[in-house]
Parts: sequence; structure tokens; C-alpha cells
Amino acid sequence: TNINTKNITLEFNELISVNNPIQNVIFSPPQKNLPTVKAIGKKVNINFQDSLLPNTTYTIEIRKCIVDYTESNPFADYVYTFSTGDKVDSPQISGKVIDAQTLAAKKDYTVGIYSNLSDTAFTKTKFEKIAKTNEKGEFTIYGIAEGEYNLFAIKDVGGSYYYQNKGTDIAFLDSSITPYAHL
Repeated sequence: TNINTKNITLEFNELISVNNPIQNVIFSPPQKNLPTVKAIGKKVNINFQDSLLPNTTYTIEIRKCIVDYTESNPFADYVYTFSTGDKVDSPQISGKVIDAQTLAAKKDYTVGIYSNLSDTAFTKTKFEKIAKTNEKGEFTIYGIAEGEYNLFAIKDVGGSYYYQNKGTDIAFLDSSITPYAHL
């Protein structure tokens, strides 16, 4: 909590490398300028280019792109969470994205939420929090503040984090959702 640095270091007990971080590290909320992710020895350095928002829970989801240097064994999926405020939001949303016609799982789709419940918000602004679907179409959006949200999934080819291309795949939940934390 109360993190105000733009640099995060993860330390491991052996030499590691990072493979394709642009595709395999997901930052939520999405960043205008992608943070840099570099391996140096036994450490992974993450440097944010954008200013961090106040009182916001951030998650960094690392998908099997950190590997040990000698055998290239992947470090299992890992989520690092921190907050710029005095609390970490713990609600999360999980689900699965499938093709409505074929029922096939949709891999590498961006799933995101909006607290702006306007029916055009998804065409004008970036998602507030995001996740990416895995090979089974599954996703989890972490660190959501309590409130009401609309949920969308898009094939975000350009990395804009909102729907901007007519003809691009889009999915949505037909009603808003209200995640909450059990105490």
C-alpha cells in the first residue's frame, strides 16, 4: 500500500530471463505507455513510464515469460498487486470468452470493465481494468474497486484497450455487475 515509486523489482533465487514481455505481461489498469520489463541476473525490473493514479490498485500479471536461465523452465503464472492508496482492492471477476456460434474458446482477447455505464463508453475510453484470455478463453480481472461495472471482451489488435474497429470481434455481458469483497 501507499506505493509511490515507478520502479518495481522482483527478486528470484536463480538466474532468470524474460521472454516476450510485451505479449506476456499484462498491466491493469492499462498504461498509455507500456512499462519496460527487463531481466538482470536474478531480478526482473519493471519501470512504469506513466504517472501512477492516486488511490488505485494495480496488478501486473506475468504469464510464463519468466524462465530460469539454464533450463528455461517457466515460472508459473504470477500476479503482483500493489496500491497507491491505503488499501488494496481485492474483488475480482473471472470468466470465459467463447465464440457464440462455434462455442470455441477465444484466446488472447482483452477483457475489461467500465464504471461509466453509458452504452457508448466502450467506443470512447480505455478499459479501467483489464485481463487477457488464455488458451482456454479464461480470464481474471484482479484488484477491482467496489462499484458497478459493464464488462466487455474485444479482439484488441492495436492495443488501444477499447473498441475502435468496426468488424472486430466484441462481446459483452448484457447486464452490469457489482463485485464485492467478503470479509
